[in-house]
Amino acid sequence: MPNQKQSLEIITEQYTSLLQNICDIATMYYFLGHFQQARQLLDTGMQLVEDKGVVPEAGGNLLLQSGILQTRSIIYLGHEAGPALATFLQVRSIAETTDNQQLLASVIDWTGQALYYQALNASELEADFSTPLMYFEDALEKRRQLQDERGSCETTFNIGRVYQNMGQDDSAHTYFVKALTLAEQHNYQIQMAEILLHLGSYAQTQGDLEAAMKSMTLGMTMREELNLRVDLPFTYLTIGNLVQKRADMDQAALYYQKAALLAQEMDLPQPYVFALLNISYLHLAQDQPAKALTVIEEALTLAQDNHLQFARTALLAIQQEIQQQSQ
Repeated sequence: MPNQKQSLEIITEQYTSLLQNICDIATMYYFLGHFQQARQLLDTGMQLVEDKGVVPEAGGNLLLQSGILQTRSIIYLGHEAGPALATFLQVRSIAETTDNQQLLASVIDWTGQALYYQALNASELEADFSTPLMYFEDALEKRRQLQDERGSCETTFNIGRVYQNMGQDDSAHTYFVKALTLAEQHNYQIQMAEILLHLGSYAQTQGDLEAAMKSMTLGMTMREELNLRVDLPFTYLTIGNLVQKRADMDQAALYYQKAALLAQEMDLPQPYVFALLNISYLHLAQDQPAKALTVIEEALTLAQDNHLQFARTALLAIQQEIQQQSQ
């Protein structure tokens, strides 16, 4: 039989393993689009963290995963950034107190992501991309010092996303290429798929629709094969937009419908509302304003019910435009 000290060490080891398993399962639930199950599992883990047998690092890692889910809820569920940012402040305190540089670099990067998504949901005048950029640059420096290749890949990509949304496409492209190189070297397939989609968007802005389609299609196929269901609605919308620019309205409609159906199935209001928005734009392009208004009215109700202010503003603008044209 182990003595008291050995028993306590075993308890700590078992708790650390258990909490890591909870994080891993919650992540799998997230990728399947099951936010509620992921949230419930992490909440259960948070109750276990209170036990004195749990070391701070294990508790900090679980808290980080909770903040990550809160961050992803900003873009998929339309939640505010406040809860995620508050959670990350707690994680950062744990990381600094325990001198856990890996955890510190991760929480700095994810704080930047929460602020980035907050900026995406803000109006053009209110969007602040400079602050998340500052966090990403800090995280990248730390991850390089730690020789964390996966983390460096993720943060390099995040910097590219910020530049892309600031309208600095060439700078964004430089970072996307660097991130893709790392992803390909180490076979980071989840990151590779996302980078390819953004490189496709860059090619689209440069007018190279063939290159855009090739890159986006590869990214989409990878996400489908990896079963990253949560990411597919926005992926289909991105490709649908490109197909519509190529004047293939029927194919665009199929992508928009796929996005809408999948988002609705996973109960993800934000991508669902944006799918309806894209469908309404397609109806307008086909000179069908009445159909567009019908879809917009449905989307407005959903946006109102789920407090999706950014989407609601966009929908009201297009609704007003249609109504003015019909007068």
